[in-house]
Amino acid sequence: MKILVTGGAGYIGSFMVKTALNKGMEVVVVDNLERGSKEAIDSRSTLIVGDLRNKNFVGSIFSEHKFDAVVHFAGYISMGESVTNPYIYFDNNVNASLNVIEGMVKNNLNNFIFSSSAGIYGNPIGIPIAEDHPKNPTNPYGESKLMVEKILSWYGKIYNLNFASLR
Repeated sequence: MKILVTGGAGYIGSFMVKTALNKGMEVVVVDNLERGSKEAIDSRSTLIVGDLRNKNFVGSIFSEHKFDAVVHFAGYISMGESVTNPYIYFDNNVNASLNVIEGMVKNNLNNFIFSSSAGIYGNPIGIPIAEDHPKNPTNPYGESKLMVEKILSWYGKIYNLNFASLR
């Protein structure tokens, strides 16, 4: 099995890469290394450095590689920063995700795991938070993750995209 791990130079992404490699998978990591670390990437994987907000770059990844699945960890993660600079959260978290999803559809790849966030729920009305809990983000970070989940829902309905959101 060959998987694409976006954000594989980040904390959680790098652990996913190691786990997949240890299970015998072939792993391609895409990361712009803006907030990740090249040293965190397992040397058994293939690293492609680039920006997922660039549609041509994303298109080249899917035209040069045949994947069985995409695990999408690339994204900004600071709730506080998202309040002071919402543009970068919507641009990076939503636009980059949409480019990856669209690239998958254009290349007949339909298995996607998305690193979402409990931030989509906002202030919880009960603990533990159930899947059917109201989604009411309180910051642009949570809203950006919820927007991608809504995009995935539509792509699931229209293109039969299989997806799971990790929260």
